[in-house]
Amino acid sequence: MGKAIIALGYKHIIDATATTAFEKDVHNDTYSEFLMQAPRYNQNGQLTTLAAMIAEEPKANSLHYKVGFAIGLYVKALNGIAKGFNDTLGHPVRFETFLFEIIHSDTTNKSSHTVALVYVTGKLTLVDSFGEYLLLSKEGEENTFMIRIQEGLSIISYEPITA
Repeated sequence: MGKAIIALGYKHIIDATATTAFEKDVHNDTYSEFLMQAPRYNQNGQLTTLAAMIAEEPKANSLHYKVGFAIGLYVKALNGIAKGFNDTLGHPVRFETFLFEIIHSDTTNKSSHTVALVYVTGKLTLVDSFGEYLLLSKEGEENTFMIRIQEGLSIISYEPITA
C-alpha cells in the first residue's frame, strides 16, 4: 500500500447498558431529544420507532442530525480523546470532529435506544501497512505510531500521495 493522506473514524456505540457518566449522559439526553423531536414526523402518534418514521416520512432522517445537537458539549468536554481509541502503545489517538447516528430508538421503550458516535481524526499520513496494522504519522510530522485495524475503526477518507 502506498503513502496516502487519510482520516480515521472510530465508532463508539452507546445503549442502555452504558456504564460511564459520559455514556449515560449521551444515552439519556439523546433519548430525551428524540422524544421532543419525533412528534414532528409522527403527527398521528401511531409510529413509535425511528425506522417507521423514516419509512413514512423520509424527512425524519434529519432526526440523526437534530438529536446530535444535544450532546455537543459532552463531546467537546472529551478534549479530542475518546475512550478506547488508542494506538498500539495505549496512547490516545486524538479526534477533531464527530458524527452522530441513531441506530435504533422507540418512543415507548428507552432501553432500546441505541446511538453511535464516530470520532473522526484530522489528516494523517498513512506511511505503510503491516498485516492488520497501519503505520501513521500526523500530517507534517516525522514521528510515527501504529494502530491495529479492529472492529469499529475505518478509513473515512483516502487520498493517495503521488511522488
